[in-house]
Amino acid sequence: MTGWLIALGIVLLLLGLLLMPLVMTVEHDDSQGHSFWKLSWLGISLCSSEKKGLFQRSPRKKSEKHRKKEKPKNAEKSRSRTPKQYWETFRDVTGILPRPLRMLWKGISIRGLEIMVQVGRFDAKECAVAYGMTNAMVYTSLGVLQSTMRVKVRRVFVQCAFGQEESQWTVRGKVHFCPLAAVAALFSFAIGYLMHET
Repeated sequence: MTGWLIALGIVLLLLGLLLMPLVMTVEHDDSQGHSFWKLSWLGISLCSSEKKGLFQRSPRKKSEKHRKKEKPKNAEKSRSRTPKQYWETFRDVTGILPRPLRMLWKGISIRGLEIMVQVGRFDAKECAVAYGMTNAMVYTSLGVLQSTMRVKVRRVFVQCAFGQEESQWTVRGKVHFCPLAAVAALFSFAIGYLMHET
């Protein structure tokens, strides 16, 4: 009985960890010349644009010996498979992909989205045309995003700044990704591939 309770506790702990989202914080501000992004999980910074994070280390270069050993293997693999076999594998995989990709996409959401644009031109006519195009682009893109995923918008503000040389954009938000969606998509792909092979 104790063993079952321990196993259940481990499963619940893993499930809880998989439900905790990976969070990518993105900030871009043209007026201050500032761009920043950070990927974190459970409040721990994994990597960021400031080169601070748990996994922010320079990758080690492989020695020449390892490179020499790898080349013959790749050559053998390329000889063993024909282009027709590659095409068949690609066709099989693309037939299975839609469902796992939908599951993966459902695990993505955007929160606290802020979009502020100051559309600037020196000519009044050009400024008005650019303002209309920017409005159409921002609200159409936002509509497409909201129809395909969960998006919580904090503020959207497009302003005509006549006399300003260039348009200035400010975008802030957090992209949340649930690791459980990736695990579910992987299982769905594996099951679909195994069923296709049998």
